[in-house]
Amino acid sequence: MNADLTKKVAAYISRHQLMTAGGKYLVALSGGADSVFLLLIMKELSFVVEAVHCNFRLRGEESERDELFCRTLCEQQHVPLHLAHFDTRSYAQLHGQSIELAARHLRYHYFAQLAADLHADGLCVGHHRDDSVETSLLNMIRGTGLRGLTGIAPKVEMKLTAQMPVLQVIRPLLCLTHEEMKGALQAACQPWVDDSTNFQPDEATRNFIRLRLLPLMSQANPSASANIARMSDHLSQASQLLDFFLGDVASRCMKDEPHGFSIDFSLFEGLPAPQYVLHFLLRDGHFSSLQLDEIWKNRHSGIGLLFGSSTHELLIDRGRFLVEPKGNAPLVRLIIPEPGNYVMDENHTLFISKKDTVADALFLRDHLREPQLACVDAEKVAFPLMLRPIENGDTFTPYGMKGHRLVSDYLTDLHVNRFEKRRQLVVVDAKGRIVWMVNRRVDDHYKITPETRSFFVIQLSERKSHGV
Repeated sequence: MNADLTKKVAAYISRHQLMTAGGKYLVALSGGADSVFLLLIMKELSFVVEAVHCNFRLRGEESERDELFCRTLCEQQHVPLHLAHFDTRSYAQLHGQSIELAARHLRYHYFAQLAADLHADGLCVGHHRDDSVETSLLNMIRGTGLRGLTGIAPKVEMKLTAQMPVLQVIRPLLCLTHEEMKGALQAACQPWVDDSTNFQPDEATRNFIRLRLLPLMSQANPSASANIARMSDHLSQASQLLDFFLGDVASRCMKDEPHGFSIDFSLFEGLPAPQYVLHFLLRDGHFSSLQLDEIWKNRHSGIGLLFGSSTHELLIDRGRFLVEPKGNAPLVRLIIPEPGNYVMDENHTLFISKKDTVADALFLRDHLREPQLACVDAEKVAFPLMLRPIENGDTFTPYGMKGHRLVSDYLTDLHVNRFEKRRQLVVVDAKGRIVWMVNRRVDDHYKITPETRSFFVIQLSERKSHGV
């Protein structure tokens, strides 16, 4: 192989601390020039490598040709080869995905599991400088922030699903161009195979950039691609410095909450470019730029406004943003036929016990007004009871008051936010009346009076608790 390119790649690996001597690495081998060069140079740099080839069965004889080429190459190079065959079209149809997305899911799930099974330190892929330049331009066309202009990262952790093992994806060839690698392979008389779809200037934006836009830019300046790559490298360094600063901001204004996290925006709205800070803090929330602009514009006047992304919800709530993953609202509807202990979910148990007012007078004296307990007149309660979330139109008479109140209005007066309202549970009796707004207040109709002869104690506790 070309000695200068080998030194260049070795220096790039060292600079970005991509790989360790003696580690084991998988090499994604398609049979194309980039992946063939990657396999050979990894061997030349004395890394322990095993190749992996995926046959997606999308191009008929061409797919079989590529597999045979990879088999032959690995036999010649004495490199172990792992093969995977996928029915990509059926998978795409089953999951309602495009062919491209389905192929990506299939190969990276396979790569991750294989790397875990072989105790490999990562997966090396053949992305090069041209790919990174195309990514920067693609992001620019679509609209992006600073991070999108940095191109392809040299090393990333990939985890497509919670069940998938973490996969270290390593790109040691980002310092080289496609033409440099092709030239080195030609000089070494090393063949490769070409995927014909890469040469069709179809509607795919990336192919348009590669086959039309970049050649035009090179006519204006032959160094256009190199200059864009250099710019992306500088922006990557600037992004790292900015992330270091923003990490300190995040530590001061973000706070873990029981079901998500909160952001105190008063702690950074006086900084230069506070909206950029918000973009950073919510970078994993998948909110659109338009949503983030609306969130920021309404931060003082939009109390109660709710914004949703594909994965998260954000609520504006009195000087802060509350952020939670979707699906936090309780779905419980627990039927309670009689006193006893009832498991609500993996973390909570509902306890109901019956007590005598004479024998348990001290208990009443100590616990009657605790919101975490409901002490209610046993003769007024009609079983079966039900534990459920509040519903639109729910009313009750708060303990010590007269007349009905909407539960939603009562909670609003207590400054309970929309997330907490959705999680608010009530115990309802067989007559459909609210007996207890859990951990807040008993309905006045069920209160203990001097005429009460026995009472129920209701408590919703953490599973570690033994109840009352």
